[in-house]
Amino acid sequence: MIDAQRQRVETSLVQRAQAGDEHAMADLLRLSRPLVERTVARHCWDCEMRDDLTQSILLVALTELSELRNAQAYVNWLQRIARNLCCKQARDAARACGLQAHGSSSSASLPLAHPPNRSILRQRRSETRSRLT
Repeated sequence: MIDAQRQRVETSLVQRAQAGDEHAMADLLRLSRPLVERTVARHCWDCEMRDDLTQSILLVALTELSELRNAQAYVNWLQRIARNLCCKQARDAARACGLQAHGSSSSASLPLAHPPNRSILRQRRSETRSRLT
């Protein structure tokens, strides 16, 4: 079980999942999903992107679970994976928009962190139109 206040998972559940117990893996993923969803929601405002990121994070956690050395650190490890993948997604989205993820102080530098304001959207639309013509 995940302790909501301390955000810990029973060490035995993590260890059984690491040993290959499919029921333990399923329980671990079921218990981990809300934690991952909350972490992703803090970093990504796009609902569809949140679902995709959550799935990706849980898949990475499942495939990398054998690499976790300390079962007691599972929640911190999982949150780190979530934050890293969210940041990677933001950087990739920024590159796709032609923006730099770092070095700019404007809110447009990380398009997934907060909804862009209307002036930024207008600027992007006009840039896209000028590229198409």
